[in-house]
Amino acid sequence: MQYEITKLTFGEHPVIDISREEYDGAKVAKRNLLEVLSIEQKMNLILENYVEFERELLNSSLNSMMFYHHDWSSSVGEIHLINRRLMNLLATCWLYRDQIRPSFKSIYGSDDEVMQEHYRRLTADFGYRVGEQLRNHIQHRNLPIRRITHDASRQEDKFGRRIRHTVALHLDVNRLKEDERFNRSVLKEIEGLGDSTDVKSLIRQYIESIGRVHLFVRDLLAEDVAAWENTVSQILDRYRGASNGEVLSIAVVARNDSGRIAESIQIFEDVIERRRWLTQKNQILTHFSSHIVTSELQHSNN
Repeated sequence: MQYEITKLTFGEHPVIDISREEYDGAKVAKRNLLEVLSIEQKMNLILENYVEFERELLNSSLNSMMFYHHDWSSSVGEIHLINRRLMNLLATCWLYRDQIRPSFKSIYGSDDEVMQEHYRRLTADFGYRVGEQLRNHIQHRNLPIRRITHDASRQEDKFGRRIRHTVALHLDVNRLKEDERFNRSVLKEIEGLGDSTDVKSLIRQYIESIGRVHLFVRDLLAEDVAAWENTVSQILDRYRGASNGEVLSIAVVARNDSGRIAESIQIFEDVIERRRWLTQKNQILTHFSSHIVTSELQHSNN
């Protein structure tokens, strides 16, 4: 076999001979970087669905303030809409949890470390336990939100007297009891919170816990990701030096004894740039419960 860096296009272009070890290194780097990108994109799905979930709650409060729609059909429609947002969110959380295992097995041959972190979160975080069980309940039994309540309370500050509008989501605990698959110890913890418990706080805890798992995953991968990116960058830099900076359609190829291409691996920077962009975009992965998003007037220091 002969190994080289070349262009997968017609016409004349530079060809750089490389060793079998360099070829194999490039192949592994490309494959693993795609796996890491896949993990980041699944985390991005979670965060985008979380934003949609929270945005729907804000819309619900605004609509409650602006419009009178207290008939039964409108109320049921609102409950189903919130359930749909929650279902999308929990489904992507499960997708992340379920698919990160084969990604780590593909890279390292084992998912032990990442699963140990999952079990640590499951033990430590009540919201994580509830989120996992609600996802199962949605798939196998029923929608979890039974009731939505809106509240309006007076508050006074330097801007005068105003009304603060909030929304609360309530679980149907009786239906959870009917679900034989629902973990009994988690159900007991939920019952201990009382009927008036707002499930929003538990959902936020769950997403924060997933965020902590993802931060652990990033740290676990960081050193190897840097090495794989360096391998890809070195190949592209070598070809740039031989082609006046042109690296479009670059690949490492293996040719058989007759000169035919037996295997080719395209090499490009987009995978690296996309992962870095997502990492930069999704920096806030925890402490959602400590943030308040509001459109109220800002207090001036003057």
